[in-house]
Amino acid sequence: MGFKSAVFDPAVFALKLRPEEPLRKSFVGWSTGQQRNTIMDREHVKGAADKAKGAIKEGAGKLTGDKDMETEGEIDKAKGSAHNAAGDVKDAARDAADTLKK
Repeated sequence: MGFKSAVFDPAVFALKLRPEEPLRKSFVGWSTGQQRNTIMDREHVKGAADKAKGAIKEGAGKLTGDKDMETEGEIDKAKGSAHNAAGDVKDAARDAADTLKK
């Protein structure tokens, strides 16, 4: 049996800050030196959080020999990958819409 604890969930925290806007971050490309904006939408945030949570659960399950917790971790990591894939689809749709506007 695994243990349940109150874990800080960055995806939930980020969504409560400004739920109407996607998270934005800027970076400067090393090769071009030009600043580019990227948007990290809810799906990507949830995906990253689920993957991290899954990796922790899986590692804790392996460490303690708890197969149920290890399996929960693998499931959480798979959910994280699914959220990332959904975010990629949204990004592609957004890019296609932007291309059509030009």
